This record gives sequence, structure tokens and C-alpha cells, in this order.
Amino acid sequence: HCGDGGRFDSMREEVACALEGNGTTPFQVYLWGRNGASTEQAGTRFLSELADCDLVVFVIDNERGVTPGVQKEIDQAIRFNKRCLYYFCSEFSLSPTSLQEQLAGMDGPTYRIVDRWDLITDCIVHDLLEDIFMRYRGWCNGTIISIEEQSESKMEFIDAIDGAQLPKNAIADLPR
Repeated sequence: HCGDGGRFDSMREEVACALEGNGTTPFQVYLWGRNGASTEQAGTRFLSELADCDLVVFVIDNERGVTPGVQKEIDQAIRFNKRCLYYFCSEFSLSPTSLQEQLAGMDGPTYRIVDRWDLITDCIVHDLLEDIFMRYRGWCNGTIISIEEQSESKMEFIDAIDGAQLPKNAIADLPR
């Protein structure tokens, strides 16, 4: 839980330190505990920070499952089409969470199951760097297209379907 001084807070701080280094890396990590006082409600402020970020990392302890607060964060990340990395720690429970089951399959994001809590930080740093390099290679190779290009491509496809005509014999055998 956030702010409990426990293993989640320690892990968050470890990830932030690993990504930010001594200030020489381009990463800027948002951690709730680093904020000062604010006139904004705590939940509202946190969700607005989430809306402004480029990437969200979710770490789920399979034993604890997805808490209501984390589910709100996931919903917000999905609503704002954020890129997300998902980690499921199976150290204390091998049973997958309902979220893990929802993400499974070809259309879901690739997630990682980590069998020990103390390995999560290294996995996050490694996977984030790998993801960045993979996207960069895709951009260099011209295999990544912008959202605008994707939208234009979809519209062209819809226009092509809308203008398509079938000969009468193509539908002659269909039941009436």
C-alpha cells in the first residue's frame, strides 16, 4: 500500500532511484510520497499526475490482489490510453489475479510474473529500457506509425468498405 512504509514503498523508492540515477538519466519518476501539501484532494491529485505521465508501472502482489485504489489507477491509465508495464509477484501466491487473467492473450499487453519481490526493481528497469530500445528500432525502421496515420488508415479502410459492391450471385445462396 502507498505510504505504509512497507515493502511497496521501499520498492517504489528503489525503482525511482534506479531510473533517475544521480540525475543524469532522462527519467523523471513520480512518487506520491515526494509531494508536499496541496489544496487538491489526495486522490484527485494522484489521478491527475497519472493523466500527465508517459508510462505507468503496476506491481501486483498475487496474494493481495488488485486493491480498489490500484483498480482506479488502472482504469484511469486505460481511459487515457497510457502505456503500462504490469508485474505480478507470485512469491506468496501462485494463483493469478483476475487482472492477470484479463490481460492474458494476444490482444493484451505483455506482462511479467516475478517469483521474488526483491527481483521486481531489476525487472522493471530492464524491461523499460528494452521497451524503449525496441520502440526506437521500430521508429528507425519505419514500423511505428503515428496515431494520426493510424486514424487515416482506418478511415481509408472504412471508405473502401463503404464503397465496395458485391455481385448478386455472391449473396444468392444466403438464406432469406
